[in-house]
Order: sequence, then structure tokens, then C-alpha cells
Amino acid sequence: KGNTIGYQYVLAVARNELTRGATTLALVSEHLNCQQKYDEDLKLVFKALKLTRKFEHSDREYYDKWQDYGFTQDVILSVAKSCKSGGMTALDSRLTEYYKRRAMSVKEISDYEECKTRTYELAKNINKTIGVYYQSVDIVVDEYVTAWQSKGYEDETLLAVAKYCFRSGIRTLNGMASVIDKLYRNGITTVNALETYLAELSYKDELIRNILVKCGLDRRVTQNDRMLFNTWTAVWKMPYDVIEYAAELSAGTNAPAAYVNRILSDYKQHGITTKEQAQNYKANQAKSAATAAKVLVGGRDMERRQYTDEEINALFTALDETGD
Repeated sequence: KGNTIGYQYVLAVARNELTRGATTLALVSEHLNCQQKYDEDLKLVFKALKLTRKFEHSDREYYDKWQDYGFTQDVILSVAKSCKSGGMTALDSRLTEYYKRRAMSVKEISDYEECKTRTYELAKNINKTIGVYYQSVDIVVDEYVTAWQSKGYEDETLLAVAKYCFRSGIRTLNGMASVIDKLYRNGITTVNALETYLAELSYKDELIRNILVKCGLDRRVTQNDRMLFNTWTAVWKMPYDVIEYAAELSAGTNAPAAYVNRILSDYKQHGITTKEQAQNYKANQAKSAATAAKVLVGGRDMERRQYTDEEINALFTALDETGD
């Protein structure tokens, strides 16, 4: 290599050969002669990278690794020309990434980069839609978008889900991931399937909103409302007109939705499944309450009355005065 080679370079080469298991003159000579073949190739690589320095031992190690990966000189030069900065380290990083992604030809690398660019743009649009910001979207792509795409979700579907999340008050990527997990469990991966699903949700929300109005509530439907409604209809199998009737009975109470839940729970316990049965049950409850409000005094039914605190004190004073 000439008189300019220092002992550090000699030691670096020796350590590299030892790592490879080359400890004899024959093996070392064979490998070093092979490396010298890279000199002409490295000249072209350096030209593509616009590097003017001399070759270093690490440069030959890089090239040797790329050969082991299976990259041809044409592919290496093509990627080198696209590296704007970073030199051999940046080129090695790019080629290693392509190797892991099984992109080995110029066309496969081009397709991969195009897909990668589209995926990063999608990640930025999703963030913008749900209202979050990340200086780098690398983690968004790696942790979320790539996983969603592997499940079969296309860009249009993911953006539609992001819009739904924003309108529903879901403003985090974890929240959106939970929605997508739920959709995926229900086999919803396309825009058409999503639109059908959202239409069903909208219709159900209208039914719930009607119940809230009958309760005397004027507000948006919440997730708790949806959970209660699902319990009433899917679990307890209550007909909608029975739920409406219970809502009418709850109007004016302090917590109407909870009151409806108590009424319907009572209906379930008593096997009430129709509005007529619920009305009869209400009438019987009224009769029972009226009967319970009477006491037997001197052989006669007498209505119970409500007493004020002063009246109660007077009664007990009168009892004290009567003695034994």
C-alpha cells in the first residue's frame, strides 16, 4: 500500500481478518487480494458520492458487506447517486434498509421509496386530521401506519377513520388504533364497509337521542349512553317501545338515564317484555302503593299523613304527658 500506511491501519486489517477466522497466510492473502478488486468499484462509488478522500479500511468492509447482501454494482451506484450527504455511512444505511425490505433491484428500490414517501405523507395527513403533531413521523409510520396497512387498510379508509375519530372527540393515535382494532374485529377494512358501519352507528345514535329527549335531556349522545342502550337491547332484549315508555316515566327525575336503567332492570326481573305489560305493572304498583299508604285504626282503613317536624315534636310531647 506504500509508505503512507500507518500501523493503525495494519492493526485494523489484522483484527478484521481475525474476526473472519483468517489466521494463515493463504487465507489472509486470498481475502486481501479479493479486496483489492474492489478498488476500481470503490472509485466509481466515491465519484457518485462526490468523495475526494482516499479509501479507508472501513470502505472496503462496507463494500464487502454489500456484496454479501447480494447487491450488484449498478444498484450500489444508483443508490449512491441518490445520497445527498452522509457519504459511505449514509449509503450503507440505505442499502441495509433495502436489504431488510427485500428490495434488491433498482426497480424494487424505486417502488419501495415511492411507497415509503406515500406512507409518510399518509402519516402526516392522519396526524393533521386528528389534530396531533410530531416533528418526526418515523415512529408514527413504524408503530401505527405500517401495522394498519398490513391489515389491508388503504389510505382512503385510514383517512376516513381519522375523520370519524376527530368528530367523535378521539384525538390520539392510540385512540384511533383502538377504533381500527374494533373495525378489524368486525371485518371492516374498506371505505364502503366503513360507510355502512358508520350509517348503522348514526341510526342507532338517533334512536338513543330520541330516548334522551323523552327523558327530558337535550345533549349529545355519549359512549355511556351507547353502552346502556346496547345492554337494554342486545343483552336484556328490551323492545324499543318499552324503552321509550321507561324514558317517559323517568322524565323529571334527577338522573333520567340511570332511572331508565333501573326501570328496565326491574322489568327484566319480572319478565316484562311488552309496553302493555309495563303499563299494567305500573298500574299495579300504584295500587300497591295506595294500599300500603293506609293503616288500620279502630277497625277502619285510614290514610297515612305526612307530619311536619313541629307536629312530630308535639305528638311525642303528648305521649310524654300521658305517662304509662
